[in-house]
Amino acid sequence: MVKIITKEYRHNNKHIVFHLTGWSNQQWMYWAFAKILNLFRMDCVVYTYGSDILTPNVDATYKNFHTVKDDVLERIATYKKNGYTKISLFGTSIGNNIAFLVANNSKDVHNMIVNITGADLARTVWTWDIAVIGFKQQLLDQKMTLAELKKEWSALSPINNSDNLSQELLLYTSQNDEIIPYSQQKKLQEKLQKNIRGLKIFTNTFLPHVPSCTYNLVRFSRYIVFLKS
Repeated sequence: MVKIITKEYRHNNKHIVFHLTGWSNQQWMYWAFAKILNLFRMDCVVYTYGSDILTPNVDATYKNFHTVKDDVLERIATYKKNGYTKISLFGTSIGNNIAFLVANNSKDVHNMIVNITGADLARTVWTWDIAVIGFKQQLLDQKMTLAELKKEWSALSPINNSDNLSQELLLYTSQNDEIIPYSQQKKLQEKLQKNIRGLKIFTNTFLPHVPSCTYNLVRFSRYIVFLKS
């Protein structure tokens, strides 16, 4: 089972932001982010997980994502009982898959920030020949096809967890992304534009995946205004 690591930055502000971080990210990477939220009177809980949250073990990956999702939903319920009046989600990269699972199953989430993700998890990892060496090959060694993987991971894909969204949403995309193809980002954007009134979109035209995700975190003036709205 995937190892979940959380750290709370709480000052009883009654508004808490759940940050669901990227693959293999560490807690220390988000200390400044959490402190900025505290400065603007928002509490924060940062979720990190072992790199085995996403593996070529198809069944394990499915269970891992739902394990983290269930943990977040339980914490949201606890915070609500403890008097928190506003819940926000902030997903970065792979963390967005979990954020969509949570938001699609909870009416307690007020707003959500999507820091670069694609429509279909299976199709994204199918392009990882260069970005994540060996991942796709291990799937092929299992005689897995893209069609079969799309079916197995359908319930994990953001585009299939967007029909029940009622939250305000800020979407970051990256045209020069080598990890999550822009075509996959665009497909999700088009679906969200149909379902989300007032969807806010910021597109980076030159940075690759990790620098783009980081830039969006550093440019805090954009998301602070959105989270406080």
